[in-house]
Parts: sequence; C-alpha cells; structure tokens
Amino acid sequence: MKFLALVLLLVTFSSYAALGDSRYGVQAQLNMSKPNVDGGTGSVDEEYSLSGGAGVRALWGLNDSGLSLRSGLALRQKQAKFDLGSTDVTLEYLYLSIPLTLHYMVESQSDTKFGFFGGLGADLLVDDDCDVDGNNNCDYDDGKTFVMPLIVGFDFMFNNNWGMEAWYEHALTEVDDDVKLNSFVVGGYYQFE
Repeated sequence: MKFLALVLLLVTFSSYAALGDSRYGVQAQLNMSKPNVDGGTGSVDEEYSLSGGAGVRALWGLNDSGLSLRSGLALRQKQAKFDLGSTDVTLEYLYLSIPLTLHYMVESQSDTKFGFFGGLGADLLVDDDCDVDGNNNCDYDDGKTFVMPLIVGFDFMFNNNWGMEAWYEHALTEVDDDVKLNSFVVGGYYQFE
C-alpha cells in the first residue's frame, strides 16, 4: 500500500512539469550517518559512518516566484555502526531514495543562486547486510523495506549548470528493529539546460 501511495505521489509530481520551468540533472552524494539505537538496559556507543550515492534530480517550477517541487531518484548506501557493550555491529543498507520536497530559489543578480528545500523522503530497501564482530551472524537482519526521513536543506548554483546541495535527514521510521538512522548529506550536481 505504501508503494502504491509513493507511485501516485511521483505521478502527481511529474504532472507538474507542464506548469512551469522544469530542470533535470545528475548528482553524486556523500552521506554521513549516525544511528539512534534503543539498546534496552545496556550501553550503546553509536558511531558516525560515511557512504555514498548517485542519481538524478528534478525541479518542477510551480510559479514564477521561485517555488518548485524537488524530487529525484538515487541509489544510496547508508551504514549504521554501533557497539553494544563489547560487540561491534555494522549494518549496511542500499536504498532507492526518492525525495519529495518543496524548493524555494532566492533570486540573485549574479550567476550564483541560493535555495532552501524541505519535505519527506521515501527510501525503498534494495539490499541489506549485517556484520557482528566480523561474522555474518546478526540479530539485526530485518531491514525495513520502506523508510521515511524528514528532509531539510539548502542548495546553491555556481552558474546555470553546476551546483551543490546539503541536507539533513531525520529518521521518522526505523531502518531495522530498534534502530533509526539520521544522515547529513552533501552532494554535487550538474543541471541540464
């Protein structure tokens, strides 16, 4: 049911392409993730980890005031590393990520443009892996097939084609049993004319 709702949202978003200026591009991303683990009564030492991703992005203009719908499709890896007492756990997830956000571009007299965006994301699980102290024997092997983060970020363009963006993803749902994964993402993109 969640997948059907996601498909309907994407069809709705893509239908806005006829309303205004549409821009499409490719991007590369670097993710810095930190898990939020409910360890019960034991101590949990949560660690930051780096991973990457790549995909396409789209902005569909809603009006002439700079307001757009921002979406895309990216294949992204995320990791959750933590210690449960003396046990090291590494969870790896491969997601097909689809951001569904509103974007506002601030007008500028120069070639550099600055924008803000916020909304929700949909991460669909493609693959997951678990490693405990160097073994594949793991209690955390139930990666959730659908994860939803809250997304807030900004971007800027150097000229009409090249830009960078950064955003924070706050986990609204668990990626695995008792594990939420928050991420800070930095990406570079090339926008086609």
